[in-house]
Amino acid sequence: MIENIYKELYSKYSFEERINQIEMSKIIEEGINTNTPVLLEAETGSGKTLGYLIPSINYALKEAKNIVISTNTLNLQDQILNKELPLLKEIFGESIKYILIKGRNNYVCKRKLEELVMNSNDNKYIDLINNIKKAPNGDRSEIKYRINNELWNLIKSDKDTTFATKCPYYKSCYFYTMKNKIENCNVFVVNHHILMLDHIIKQEGNAGLIPKYDLVVVDEAHNLENIVRRYYSLTFNFKEVFKNIGQLYSNKVKDIESAGIISKVLYNISNNNVEFFIDDIKEILLSNIDNIYYSLVKLMKYISEVYKKITISGLLAKNIDKLEVSGILEEVFESNLILKKEITRLVNFLEERDDLDQNNLRILLSNIYNNLDTQLNTLQEIFDINFEKYIYWINLENDNVYLVINATPYSISKEFGENFIEKVRKIIMVSATLSVGKSFKYIKNNLGIEDAIEKNIKSDFDYRNNMNIFLPDDIPLPNEKEFNEVASSFILDYVEKNEGKTFVLFTSYKDLMFVSTYLKNSSKKLNVLTQGDLDRMELIKNFKENKNSILLGTDSFWEGVDVQGEALSNVIIYKLPFQVPDDPIVSSICDRLNEIKANSSFIEYQLPYAVLKMKQGVGRLLRSKYDKGNIIILDKRIHKKNYGKTILKSLPDANIEILDIKDILLK
Repeated sequence: MIENIYKELYSKYSFEERINQIEMSKIIEEGINTNTPVLLEAETGSGKTLGYLIPSINYALKEAKNIVISTNTLNLQDQILNKELPLLKEIFGESIKYILIKGRNNYVCKRKLEELVMNSNDNKYIDLINNIKKAPNGDRSEIKYRINNELWNLIKSDKDTTFATKCPYYKSCYFYTMKNKIENCNVFVVNHHILMLDHIIKQEGNAGLIPKYDLVVVDEAHNLENIVRRYYSLTFNFKEVFKNIGQLYSNKVKDIESAGIISKVLYNISNNNVEFFIDDIKEILLSNIDNIYYSLVKLMKYISEVYKKITISGLLAKNIDKLEVSGILEEVFESNLILKKEITRLVNFLEERDDLDQNNLRILLSNIYNNLDTQLNTLQEIFDINFEKYIYWINLENDNVYLVINATPYSISKEFGENFIEKVRKIIMVSATLSVGKSFKYIKNNLGIEDAIEKNIKSDFDYRNNMNIFLPDDIPLPNEKEFNEVASSFILDYVEKNEGKTFVLFTSYKDLMFVSTYLKNSSKKLNVLTQGDLDRMELIKNFKENKNSILLGTDSFWEGVDVQGEALSNVIIYKLPFQVPDDPIVSSICDRLNEIKANSSFIEYQLPYAVLKMKQGVGRLLRSKYDKGNIIILDKRIHKKNYGKTILKSLPDANIEILDIKDILLK
């Protein structure tokens, strides 16, 4: 059956036959038929997207089941939605019905947009409105108008301010229109965040974001662990909670319009002969809100005094279980119990009194309080969970004032394996970087996968003839003070000689800024594009369109960037991509592994991570079988240290040369 589909595909579109692609589809079909998870490392150029879509869609149509395709990057989502799925619809027919599922916050709220315009005294939002009208789905990514986050927060749809079916725009609501379309589809394209959010919501016994499905394909699966960890973690942000309390009630306002929702509700019903109710409830509400606020201020000050060196990047909160916070927390939770009872009483009162036109305010009051209640429940959970199984750290918000308390499991493998992998079973994990030295042990251990079909799928790229990997031998080590100067000087000379066409990938923003400043001060020829100067898509567009361009990027540029042809002919790796050793999560996991087995953390955790990250970075260079170019790894530990062999063995079978800097410049 699979072969017949490929025959039609090759015939209809004059595609070149790929044996490895067909093999990949057969392996996936075997996994589906035997209810066994599949792990596939498919190199760039192996045709992996069609390789998994064909057997997955074939299963969905044959068995009348729903399937999910999950990706990490927008680029891949766009490729699947605008290229691969329309193409396969021509093969499989109209029975393929696919849709992109996004979170609510990606859509414009028509009611909030109308309120914004009505409250404005001029016509400054006309361009915004005209551009939104041209966006058929009301999706932020469709709107050809630069909307900063501050403006977007005023007009986006969100659960705290939705009136749902009570909204006058409900029938034409962008978000609910998308939700209604979902019911008629059988292929759901999502990102990993939506996949995990849906999983968590369903685990709590609620209706998820994605309809019931029987098969999930996780592309770019090397990113999944970090996203799973995020959803299995707990975060209590004092700034967000204080903001939420201010939305409920604030006594620091001049007029009712800027007051909290409780003040608005009580003010609006004060003219309806219900003073008996207002007098009874107002003092209880406000006194308990004050109790919660001042108790939380006391808690934040106490934690700040105990952990004196808290920074934006975070401080490991050792012995957090020894903090004397039980009295403060008791004050918070007792006041919240009373507040919940009185909020419920107020909401029920408004609901029962038909003569009070308070429907919108009632809905907002419920939503805002429920959000606060959820945040306070998280705080309670943080101090109630098993301290031995969690890593705790505290960081400052960007304003250097408010604290954020974080807790994440040492390992997510057991819980994720039992609650997701074992329940779904028909799960296909695909990436260009899943294995370390041909072994899938690292990804299996991290995600709790016990049994799986495992396969490395090669591409038809001629790496030996089309890619050179140069390793400078006479460059200082990265920890030597001369390294940045020597490396920057080399990058300048090399990139000017090659007329740009170069990505430089960094592991730290500090190094990136050093090189950026050096190049901008030293060269008038180069178009130096630095991450942070423009948004990601504009940087890449500028890079493609302008000669003598060099793009400097950190984490997000190591993957998901696709520049084909001569425009990108060189990728320079500044340092080996090891994780930051003093990161709270990294240092804690390393300590735990070393407790179990002395000095095991580097081989079992840090090195595999660096291998997969390096493979991603090197993978930026050849994006088609016709591309050619050079990789230069400036960190000479890769050929001076024993562990460097592990990294090199995991890279494509290219031509590798160890040379002095001057000889690389002659290449």
